Amino acid sequence: MFEFSDKSKRNLIDVHPALVRVAFRAISKSPVDFGISEGLRSFDRQQQLFDLGKSKTLKSRHLKQIQTGYGHAIDVFAYVNGRASWEAKDYGPIIQTFITEAAILGIQLRFGHLWENFQDSPHIELNPRFY
Repeated sequence: MFEFSDKSKRNLIDVHPALVRVAFRAISKSPVDFGISEGLRSFDRQQQLFDLGKSKTLKSRHLKQIQTGYGHAIDVFAYVNGRASWEAKDYGPIIQTFITEAAILGIQLRFGHLWENFQDSPHIELNPRFY
């Protein structure tokens, strides 16, 4: 249905291959177009987001994980009417597609969209209990 832009593909460089597989399946099946705004992050970028209150940790799954050498998280954004949307209401169909495609592949994910204490709809990560 949809495809990633070159920029979204670049943002998937150095992200764990399991999460990249799910993302490519999800974009091809999603009823809502979306892109990847961030994958692997530098510590300086993580510090910046933490300082702005957009992240609650300096131990982000976006940082290179010692055990694999990859980032274990991505941030997505919805395209609605040809524009990027950061509104939580636009993420449900995208998250549902990720849930379905991850289940098909047997890959365990966690979603900031579903967190109770800190809503971070764009955030999708490999479940640290398994990765």
